[in-house]
Amino acid sequence: MSRLIGAELNRWFSRRLVWVVFAASVLLTLLVVAGTAYSARPMSSQELAYAEQQYTEMKQEAEREAQQCLRDGGTADECAPWTPERSDFVREPPPYAALAGGMAQAGTMIAAYAALLAGASFIGAEFKTGNIGTWLTYVPSRLPVLVSKAVAAAVGVTLLGVAVIGLFQAGAAGIVLAWAEPGALQPAAEAWAMAGRGLLLVLTAGLVGFALAGLFGSTVGPVGLLLGLMVLQWAIGLIALVLGGSAWLQAALPDPNIQAFLAGSTEIAYVERGPNGAMVEATYTLGLGQASAYLGGLLAVVLALAGWRFTTREIR
Repeated sequence: MSRLIGAELNRWFSRRLVWVVFAASVLLTLLVVAGTAYSARPMSSQELAYAEQQYTEMKQEAEREAQQCLRDGGTADECAPWTPERSDFVREPPPYAALAGGMAQAGTMIAAYAALLAGASFIGAEFKTGNIGTWLTYVPSRLPVLVSKAVAAAVGVTLLGVAVIGLFQAGAAGIVLAWAEPGALQPAAEAWAMAGRGLLLVLTAGLVGFALAGLFGSTVGPVGLLLGLMVLQWAIGLIALVLGGSAWLQAALPDPNIQAFLAGSTEIAYVERGPNGAMVEATYTLGLGQASAYLGGLLAVVLALAGWRFTTREIR
């Protein structure tokens, strides 16, 4: 088995598409980090003076409009002025915890899509070219071949996730050190935990892509299924707005569970019929434990189906 895994690891890191996906992910990561750094930069003295002027003028204008409303006969509640916030005009460097959390989410999404594509193409290409038949000529026992390929894919996508998520977290720390006040780089356990769970999601995405490609016998299958799920989730969300009462159906889809696993929990908004017959808004909280069980079960089922299909498929 170790020799099979070594051969598959060598094949993984020898594939051009793997390095193209890796380079594209790193480039996109750097662009996002650079854009975030630019938007988080401190305001210059000229920009700050102009923002303060705009804030003062808008505040005075809101007060004048409220007074005019009262003179026109409006009530105090009707004429309550909209008070602009200074933060609407003056940009402050974001706190490290919020920045690291946002970076963890962005890094996970980029790395997960890249891992899905890399994992799917790793075995899908062998079915397309027919190389899988050659492998099974030398190693007639199919399950060790599949396991060795899955291990190589897991190692490869994990390294991809570490690189992308690590770059995002390094970027968050660098932005804070460059723009914020001294001592702003405080511990952010929740954001770091999110980054760790993000790495698990990247591994899961890579293995799901690998398993689905093995199940369908092509790289296109997982990509098509992903697009189909996106359309299905959009349709179910529309049904939830029109008919209501579909929180359980939304909770059975991958996307809310991915969000809940990454963030620790998520709320699903839906409408239901109230006691008087009217439709009222409601929320359903999807927790980390439920999302973990869902994603773990989904991965186990997909891997089991891929293993069954691989060991029973007629390969020429």
